[in-house]
Amino acid sequence: MSDSRNDSESFSKHDRSVSTQRSLMSFFVKKIRSDEVQDRSKVNNEENVSTSNVISAAVRDSSSKDLQTDVDNQVQKNIFADALDIGNFIDSQSSKLSNDKKYLALTKIWRPDILYNFPKDKDSRKFQLKWLNDFPWLSYSQKHEGVYCRTCVLFSRDVVGKSKENAGQLCTKPLNKYKKALELFKKHSNNDYHKFSIIKADDFKNVVESTEKDLLKFRIDSGDDVLKNHLQNCPKNSNFISKTTQNDLIDCCASVILGKIVNAIKESKYFSILVDETTDISTSKQLVLCICYVFHNKVQEDFLKLIIVENTTGYNLLSKVILRQLDDLGLNIKYLRGQCYDGGTRHRFFLTNIDG
Repeated sequence: MSDSRNDSESFSKHDRSVSTQRSLMSFFVKKIRSDEVQDRSKVNNEENVSTSNVISAAVRDSSSKDLQTDVDNQVQKNIFADALDIGNFIDSQSSKLSNDKKYLALTKIWRPDILYNFPKDKDSRKFQLKWLNDFPWLSYSQKHEGVYCRTCVLFSRDVVGKSKENAGQLCTKPLNKYKKALELFKKHSNNDYHKFSIIKADDFKNVVESTEKDLLKFRIDSGDDVLKNHLQNCPKNSNFISKTTQNDLIDCCASVILGKIVNAIKESKYFSILVDETTDISTSKQLVLCICYVFHNKVQEDFLKLIIVENTTGYNLLSKVILRQLDDLGLNIKYLRGQCYDGGTRHRFFLTNIDG
């Protein structure tokens, strides 16, 4: 019993000691007055408001960026639509279009989406989007608010002379009255110039798409081990088989060969020219310029170059083109001793009467 009483007293003294220590410690702690409590509450509220503003600003900034991205995407989409509108290819005459632009028009032309709102004609009729699927050669022009035959826009001017029909609506003018649209589309598809244009377009695409890769494969299959080894071991970014690199290599080879031919002609001194007209698969008109000369007691006949021309009917213009090409090659016209042309002698008349 006495032990139990002693333990109880001991615990009681310890509690009093701890309580006294706490009281002493609390004496030295700074007391917060009521006005400080209000100030702290105000500061906390301001911090909360500031944090809320930062979060709101971040949200607004994010929303603004998303909105700007949407706007940028829409602007790019509109630029793309404007640039690849078939109406632009009408405005730029097809005879002056480069092969790249023609291929772009055949493969990447703008097409309205399902949400596009077509304008009404005077009878309140609209172009039907499904017609683009029913007649794959159709292309709608947002710029001209009408529809064209894409292949005829690009090629009909070059083939229309082969038929007795005149290319007009759907070729050089848009169809924008749709009362008898289906009837007109079917009639157009049976026109000779449209059929010629389709063939021209298919041939053109085949030439462009039968790329150098097919030729490279043919070379390898034919036993070109050097080429095979190069393609198997070269880095992917320097295989030199892109169309740009291939064209650069061809230009380099042409420059070297042409330089050797011109040097031989200058050594020979006297020469004759042979000129003919041709039209390539893209319907670009070109002059073929060849040259004949005697080199080391042997008659040489060499091809010099193809010259792109807008037309081949202006004899005076063509003569100037020929003279300019000879001058660019460094060949003196006073040593010209013969001229040969396919289709007449009027070139010769102008060539001998125009000062170089």
